[in-house]
Amino acid sequence: MKSENQSNEKPLIAAIRACLSRKEMTVQKAAEELGISHIHLSSMLTGVRRFSGLSQDKQDRLATFLCMKKSEMFVLAGMLSLEDLLPDHSQDRVEAILQQIQNDPEFRMFSMGEAGIDSTPERIKLLIAVLYEKAITAALQAKAGSLTTCEAAS
Repeated sequence: MKSENQSNEKPLIAAIRACLSRKEMTVQKAAEELGISHIHLSSMLTGVRRFSGLSQDKQDRLATFLCMKKSEMFVLAGMLSLEDLLPDHSQDRVEAILQQIQNDPEFRMFSMGEAGIDSTPERIKLLIAVLYEKAITAALQAKAGSLTTCEAAS
């Protein structure tokens, strides 16, 4: 029987296993790199031990080993939700952003239409809204940077 811990941490366990495979590394070698015993790492990979039980230093090492931010690792481990990392977005705000995407000529092709939006899970809507906001912000910053460059050239 799988523990609740194992099911919560399953994405992180899969990420570690994929990383081991990609690096062609054994659990023993990875454990040495992380500064823990191979028995400890094996216990985490089988769900017997929790990743949250690692010290801050070991968590940092694991995130580096996985080539990801510590916050991303916490999301994979079920210690944080995606919503914990995102700015506050009410449902009304998300719906307004999705409507804005439909009206934006540069992003309209990514719009799902009313039927698509209605059938899309709330977490996906939130992610789409955040990505759109980031894309718009990046475009505005790039535009502002090019204006500054043009002004300096004048």
